[in-house]
This record gives sequence, C-alpha cells and structure tokens, in this order.
Amino acid sequence: MGGLFKKMPITSITFLIGTMALTAVPFTAGFYSKEGILHAAHHQPLFWVAAFVALLTTFYMFRLFIVAFLGKPREHGAEEASEVPVLMSAPLVILAIMSFAAPHIGKIFPMASSWDLKFDIMPHFDDPVFWISIGAFIIGIALAFTLYHGKDKDPLSIPLFRNKFYFDEIYAWMIKIFQDALAAIIHFFDAFIINAMIVGGLSRSAMGIGNFFRRYAQSGSLSGYAFLMAVGALLVIYFTVFASK
Repeated sequence: MGGLFKKMPITSITFLIGTMALTAVPFTAGFYSKEGILHAAHHQPLFWVAAFVALLTTFYMFRLFIVAFLGKPREHGAEEASEVPVLMSAPLVILAIMSFAAPHIGKIFPMASSWDLKFDIMPHFDDPVFWISIGAFIIGIALAFTLYHGKDKDPLSIPLFRNKFYFDEIYAWMIKIFQDALAAIIHFFDAFIINAMIVGGLSRSAMGIGNFFRRYAQSGSLSGYAFLMAVGALLVIYFTVFASK
C-alpha cells in the first residue's frame, strides 16, 4: 500500500498506538504484560528467546507500519483510500485509549482491584530486565526504520523469507503423499473389492445361474422337462416322508 497516513489519519494513529502497545512501549498495556513474562523467564534458558521474540515483534510491526502507512502510495488502491466510517473508527479509538488507560484502571476505579488490574505503573530503572526489554525495542525499531523507511522494494531478499519458509511447498508435498496415497487405497478398495468382487461377483453369479436355467431348464427338450419333473416329484416325496417323521 504505502502513503495511508495522509489518506486515513485516524486509522493510522490508532494503528500506531496499537503497534506501540503490542511492542511494549513503556506505560502502554503491552509493556506490563511483556515485563511480567520477561521477569517470569529471568534466569531461565528461555529468557533470551523471549527477549529475541520481543525484538522481532517490534521489528515486524514497525516494518508493517512503515510500509503500509508511510512513504508514497504504491498502487491504485492506496491512492484511492479514504478514512473509514465512524462505525469502524470508533472501536479503534476506544481500543487505542484503553492501550494507555488499562494499566491505570486499578487506581482510577478502586473496585477494579477485584479484577486483578492493579499494576506497579512505574518502571524500575535499576532492573536489568527493564533495560534488556528497552534494548530489544530500540534495536527492533531501529532495524525497521533503517531497512524500510523510504524504500519502495523489500531490501531483504532472503529466499527462506521470500518463500514463506517453504510452508506452501511442504504442504503440497504432504498433500501429494497422504492424499494421493489415500486416494489410491480407496480406488483399489472400490475397483477390486466392491466393484469387482462384491457387486461384480453377485451380478456374474446371477447371470451364470440365469444362463444355466435358460440353457437346461428352458431348453425346449421334452426329455429334459420329463427329467426335471421326475426329480421334482422325488424331492416332494422325500421331504414329505422325512418331514412327517
């Protein structure tokens, strides 16, 4: 897109505030949640993983803001963009306000203490976790502005990123193996078990029995008819005698 800040100022400002909260700018709601996570992970092996993830979050969110909202419009849709109606902008404004107000609800409304919303709202400047968090934020935003501000093309031409970690190719490969294998099994079962043996076997049996009676029972030979009548009479006598016993 590009250049949306001039076309959509309310959306742009609220998006920026949401970005600040998500990247844990001090005194925003996201700052306290991220600090809580980092403090919980402090002195643990995953602490530096969490700090690096915080850096990446800052980088990709400000990259998004720079590419979409700053600079010049890069396509027709961006040139024709306009601010959203109040029905859409009002929730954005409310959420943006809450991004700053939420940590202070416990002090503004004492009854909110039952909601567990009270925070220690002053950062501890002598806390190393705080400075690691701030350092991750500074590095992330510095990388985003250095790499993407004023650029019309993505400066990071990394095949792994450009091809979305090859998830589409992996997905297609998995579909080809498992779906095609399942389709082959179902085709074999349908063609050779159901169609050939069950349905086909029954139809061939019916046809064979019909051909037998057509050839021998309906042959038009008087001697054949006499023979069948004799056999039938013997069977009637046999079952009658043995059934009576």
